[in-house]
Amino acid sequence: MNKEVLSDRQKIFLVSLFLIGETAIYVLGSSAKQDAWLAILLAILIALIMALIYGRLHYLFPEKDLFDMIEILFGKFIGRGLVLLFVVFTFEYVAQELTYLSEYISIMGLPQTPKIAPAICSILLCIWLVKAGIEVIGRCAQLFLPFIIVLIFVTILLLIPDMNVNHLSPVLYNGITPVLEGSFSAFVSPFGEIIIFTIIFSSFKTKKSPYKIYIFPLLIAGITLVTISTANLLVLGVDISSMIYFPSHFTVSIINIGNTIQRMEIVAAIVFIIGGIIKASIMLLATSKGLSKIFRFADYRFIVTAIALLAVNLFSFQFESSMEAYEFYFEAYPYLAVLLQTLFPITIWIFAEVRNKRSKASFH
Repeated sequence: MNKEVLSDRQKIFLVSLFLIGETAIYVLGSSAKQDAWLAILLAILIALIMALIYGRLHYLFPEKDLFDMIEILFGKFIGRGLVLLFVVFTFEYVAQELTYLSEYISIMGLPQTPKIAPAICSILLCIWLVKAGIEVIGRCAQLFLPFIIVLIFVTILLLIPDMNVNHLSPVLYNGITPVLEGSFSAFVSPFGEIIIFTIIFSSFKTKKSPYKIYIFPLLIAGITLVTISTANLLVLGVDISSMIYFPSHFTVSIINIGNTIQRMEIVAAIVFIIGGIIKASIMLLATSKGLSKIFRFADYRFIVTAIALLAVNLFSFQFESSMEAYEFYFEAYPYLAVLLQTLFPITIWIFAEVRNKRSKASFH
């Protein structure tokens, strides 16, 4: 397989944009109600701990991605089984991203258009990006991320006259349990999904680069997302923000500065669609690399289109309604995803440390 050629800066931009993704349209940790900001901060802290583990794995296995590490530690037979679990996870997530994108476009922009239409348009763009290679995706992220972050924070500044600080009080009124529940959901999506980049990245400039590449984006995306979620709560309040599918879209529609600056929904649409396409492309790339690893293909690019079309097929029949899709993704899916985001990498890390100590002992 071709090795990716990305600078540390491009990797940081790519991971940051991936984490912001489509989640900028929601209130993260919404089950914590007015304490959602606290839940997000706790989720970031947990994700930082996992980022240190991912960085350590890359340190112990230079020039190797997660799939290579799994095969080295567990052998070809068990290793391929574990790789297959990750492939199923990333493949399902491609269909999940298509659901998010098509739902948003259909509900907010094209209500009379069949949902399959925006899904096909989105997946065609993803296919082009993945076949072009990680270098192109990295350059796209380097181009779009500064623009998106500036757009987000300028929009939030325009919302200040509509904010009500009382919407965030009282702090911890319902105790710590809702905060823990909110932090769990915020960790699973998006912060825990950073594990995907242990599949995407293998080559680093220095041995310390992995730590920087995982930690800095968590801070960048974390600050951005906690600001967006808090702004939504300050403007809409807990009750309204929990009642609507896309709180950020509704929040920016409120902006009206002198009857001149208004109808800012385009900001939410730009952030959502660009972030969603990048996220779906990364998941499609990870799926393609995983299947190529299992079947020992020399290059992943020739199976990208087939996997993408299968993802569209899965998207088209797996849920009968929007309510059913959101119920699965926000209630059932997190418990499945957290296994691959925490339990598996921690287990792999423990085996890697044991192997490292044994190799040092045998060397001496």
